Amino acid sequence: MKKFDAARKLAECLRGIHKKSDELERVSGFSLCEFLTEINELENLLLDILVVPPWDLDRSLVLDYIWNEADYDFDDMLEKVEDARRNFDPDAYEEFCDEHERCYGRRP
Repeated sequence: MKKFDAARKLAECLRGIHKKSDELERVSGFSLCEFLTEINELENLLLDILVVPPWDLDRSLVLDYIWNEADYDFDDMLEKVEDARRNFDPDAYEEFCDEHERCYGRRP
């Protein structure tokens, strides 16, 4: 499948999702897009409150827990985040960000 064929399929799927979301909002007053945005903002707030290092692996400690995909409880999660904070190397992360910017034109 060519890149634009895949893009066309994805665009049509997204159009369908947005149409259904708009119909749901029109009928019920419930905005799925606003709901998902609010959840994402609350997840980011929790990450900020817990001072989770910016690595995806470290962030996944909390996200997996709240998405019910982790096999540990809240206190275990806090211990894992504390370990991640202790092991976080700001210089290594800054180097990663610099490399990302060189490759993709923006920082992660």
